[in-house]
Amino acid sequence: MSDSAQNHYDMAAQALQAGDPARSEALLREGLNQFPRSPDLWSALGHVAAVLGDPATAAEHHAKARGLDPAKLDHAFNQATALIRAGHYEAALAVLEPIDRELSGSDHYCSTRGAAALGAGRTVEAVQWYDRALAIEPGQSKALRARARLALETGADDALARFDRAIKSDPGDPHLWLGKAQALDIMGEAKG
Repeated sequence: MSDSAQNHYDMAAQALQAGDPARSEALLREGLNQFPRSPDLWSALGHVAAVLGDPATAAEHHAKARGLDPAKLDHAFNQATALIRAGHYEAALAVLEPIDRELSGSDHYCSTRGAAALGAGRTVEAVQWYDRALAIEPGQSKALRARARLALETGADDALARFDRAIKSDPGDPHLWLGKAQALDIMGEAKG
């Protein structure tokens, strides 16, 4: 990134940290007017769009960054994450699949891949990716929550134990406590 592009990036980051995403966006757009081929400025604009609650636009900006610097896997990962938030699960999977080999050793990647598969209705695949995330990092809270929910939805015998593990990682999450209550209720019905 050139010095001037870096200056725009730095000023935009400072504005975002100060709680002014609109100012950050303006600074990045100003920078992109001068340096339209800066993947880092496009990526930063994608992050700002996500903060502003526009994941579809965030995905477009990350796609632009990815097109300008395809070797940087973060651009693809960020695009896929934005696509998931926008509800475009199959598109997210299409972005993630080519980078599996490079990133499948990351629990965060595996969990994100699980979320995309789950959103696309690929339950078996989602379970495999969440299990892979948990094999890498047993305390990964996103994967713990998702696996507990999937165990409940599929009627797995270990649903209650999965909710207990998830609650240990995030005891303040009311959705986990509700899930545990549902698992207990289902267990009671199964015994009755």
